[in-house]
Amino acid sequence: EELGTDLEEANPSLEVTFNFAASSALAEQVNSGAPADVLATASAATMEQAAENLDEATTFASNTLVIVTPADNPGAVTGITDFTNADLRLAVCAVEVPCGAASEKVFAALGLTPAIDTYAENVTATLNLAVSGEVDASLVYATDALSAGDTVTTIVFPEAVEAVNNNLIAAVTEAPNPAAAQAFIDLVLSPEGTAVLEAAGFTIE
Repeated sequence: EELGTDLEEANPSLEVTFNFAASSALAEQVNSGAPADVLATASAATMEQAAENLDEATTFASNTLVIVTPADNPGAVTGITDFTNADLRLAVCAVEVPCGAASEKVFAALGLTPAIDTYAENVTATLNLAVSGEVDASLVYATDALSAGDTVTTIVFPEAVEAVNNNLIAAVTEAPNPAAAQAFIDLVLSPEGTAVLEAAGFTIE
């Protein structure tokens, strides 16, 4: 959103509108002909779902899973192995979306059988379950945990390296405003864009 505002300020006649649905849902919308100029996804797999309707995609950042709990950490969660504890209320993203696929990959890599209570529709919903105290812990992206501030306790776990998600961006082939699409992509990939993304918790290669 910050970069969208910057682009609008540089182009007063331009209005930038965002849709922050799950990556799989966004890819489906592009395939259905939704009037989008740019698609950014949280994984290569979801970007590939819409590849036939996109120009070449570029990786612009990566994101890693972290554990979040309510601020007072009522379940005394300390690490990823706590997600096997059936006495805790636990949430992850649905496997159809990138954060859910990453969670499943981590569990598989570690040989863990998680005791999940809720598979939320996207990472925002998964985060909000921890913020509201409806669960003892959720698996979300580092960027979402950072945005939640002190409403959650964030636990970084080293095993998250097993499932780092690359974030990709591409112009929609039939973009209604191809010039603006390219301008936004250029801004995301610029030093200014990189600085904004790093401040938000993304990793830039």
